[in-house]
Amino acid sequence: MTVTFIAAVASNGIIGTDNDLPWRLPAEMKYFTQNTLGKPVLMGRKTFESLLKPLRDRTNVILSRTLEEAPEGCELVRTVQEALVKYGHDELMVIGGAEIFNQMIDVADRMLITEIGQAFDGDAYFPHFDLKEWNLISRVPGTQDEKNTVPFTFCVYERVVSE
Repeated sequence: MTVTFIAAVASNGIIGTDNDLPWRLPAEMKYFTQNTLGKPVLMGRKTFESLLKPLRDRTNVILSRTLEEAPEGCELVRTVQEALVKYGHDELMVIGGAEIFNQMIDVADRMLITEIGQAFDGDAYFPHFDLKEWNLISRVPGTQDEKNTVPFTFCVYERVVSE
């Protein structure tokens, strides 16, 4: 079982504002799509609402205590444990938001973090994690251009396995 976080995180820890991203980075969206296609993606209700519709070619799983039923094209779980039991046989991609990341930080095995090289105003933060518990596997700078105007770097972290 692999639980992988995928998120873009500003230099001040911000991942969102008013249930949206505070930046536009098409290269990061492409990276997100490439890494989540064909996999179950786990999100909170607010994150789903920000998407407006299920993500294509993925099993869309919403973790919510308040939704009465799953929106069309989605599946619903009530707890982290239920999500792990139902979807843990695959690589479970956790896509947010902040509350879901916080609930699952202790079970994450891998993190695909796009580090945004700039601070942004916002109201949703990525959870603090101890770098001593993670190995940086790769760090690839993104290419800034007219469509990708802020500096960004694709980073892959894997949890340190204790013996």
